[in-house]
Amino acid sequence: MGSAGCDGQDVSIDAIRFDGTATRFRSEEERPRDLSADLRRYIDFGEPTSVYETATGRRVRVLPSELSEFQWAGADTLVARDADIEDGDDYMAIDARTGALISIGIPYSDSIAFGKVR
Repeated sequence: MGSAGCDGQDVSIDAIRFDGTATRFRSEEERPRDLSADLRRYIDFGEPTSVYETATGRRVRVLPSELSEFQWAGADTLVARDADIEDGDDYMAIDARTGALISIGIPYSDSIAFGKVR
């Protein structure tokens, strides 16, 4: 990622790829946040919460509105809190490519971290 406009005006963010090409994001407010592990996708927490391609800025997936606290657990997998389950809060996995929801049976905890062990 690169940033231009150090004086605080006309700030822009560019996603620069290994081949030297770049995508301009229009403003500091619209920059990619919550990037996937491989930097190919990011989460936008607007209405509706969605997954976008970093390279193009194109929305590729709208995330379920009943879930919250989205975070990446890998390049293609998101986890989110599902507070609507009858027996208490639980985590769900979401395949960012297909949108498939998978109950992973892990109860909610604010001290849990998801990711790949190396």
